[in-house]
Formats: sequence, structure tokens, C-alpha cells
Amino acid sequence: MSDPSSPHPPHPPHLLKPARTDLDDLAAACAAGDRAAFDSLHARFNRGLLALFHRRGSIGPEQAEELVQRTWISAWSALVRGRYDPERAALSTFLYAVANKTWLQHLREKRSASNVPLSLHDEESEDALGLASPSDGPELMATAEQIDAVRAFLRTRTGDGALTEQEREIITAAASGTSDRELAARLALAPSTINDKKQSGWGKVRRFLARTGHRPEISERTTPTRE
Repeated sequence: MSDPSSPHPPHPPHLLKPARTDLDDLAAACAAGDRAAFDSLHARFNRGLLALFHRRGSIGPEQAEELVQRTWISAWSALVRGRYDPERAALSTFLYAVANKTWLQHLREKRSASNVPLSLHDEESEDALGLASPSDGPELMATAEQIDAVRAFLRTRTGDGALTEQEREIITAAASGTSDRELAARLALAPSTINDKKQSGWGKVRRFLARTGHRPEISERTTPTRE
């Protein structure tokens, strides 16, 4: 029986960590300083990370490439310092948590350099990735765990508190930068209806995270990036 005083309730069975994978072996090799293993990791995920940044805002190819390189530098540093725990989150998710950190830093640098408030689109993009606004180490792992948990929730099709198919489609698209107007045109719904369904979906995500021991104080524009 679990300790009722524990601040983090045990995960439901469908959220338990899967068996060890080849990515776990790559992570262990990277942590030992194996550059060949890191090169393999780079080849496997670089295209996905590049696509992630392209979806996050109005940035050109060169800036997207720069952000990807910053992500890899931070990821390598985190791995060799032992700041990734394969028992807590998938390696792919950890990489996206590092990318999350890189994107948030980029937006804050943009705000600081311009001395002008971010546009609504940029604010939505920041919120969409701002699960835990991690700085390093434990916070990166907390973000990775949270992303994995939300991914599992998005795969859940039945049960109390599950998202409807339309809520799932709307919050996933919104997290990728799609505006309410674009979603309204795509789904033939009023923008106000889109917003209502987003709010409903995010509320379900927050309640799910609270039930499973994760920090519920996430943004209302939070869903994880797809692998």
C-alpha cells in the first residue's frame, strides 16, 4: 500500500514506465561521454526538433537551426551531468523538455531585446510550451514527466474526465500555434465555441495532472509536443 503522506500519488497502471529501450542505452552511453552515441541520438531526433521550432512561431530556417543547436548543447550537458533519469521519463520526452527550455529562453531574450511586449501569438506559443518553465536538472525532469503524463492522457479515449475527440483536436492544434480563427474555419465553428472547448479541454488536463501527482498550475495553453 502506498504511503498516504507522499506528496505524489502513484501513477495509474497505464502510466507506468515501459521496459528499457534502445534509447535508454543511448542515454547511458551519452552520460558516459560517448560522442558516437550522442551523434546517433542527434541523427534520430534532429529533424523532429527542427520541425518543433518551425511550428512554434514566425521564425526563419536559420533561427530554427540555431535553436536546435542550442537544444543539443543543453541536452549533451544535462546528459553528461547525470540530469536525466530514464526511470522518470522517456529520453525523447526529456529532449523536448530541453527544447521547451530553449524556446522559453528565446522568447524572453526577444522580449528583453525589443523592450516591446510579445505579440499575442508569441504569448500563446510561450504558454503552449510552458509546462514547468524549467531552468535545469530536477525542473527539466519534472517537465519531462509532466509531458509524458499529458501524452498518456491524450491517448485515453474513455473514462471519467477523458477529453472528447474535438477537445483533443483543438488543444493539440492550439499548442502547435493554430489560432482560434484558423480552428474555427477548419471545424466550421464560431471562434467563441473554439475557445469554450479549449477551456474545457485544458481544465480536464489540469484535473488529470492534479489526480496523478503532477503540478496542476500549468498554463491554459498546455499540451505536449508530438514525437
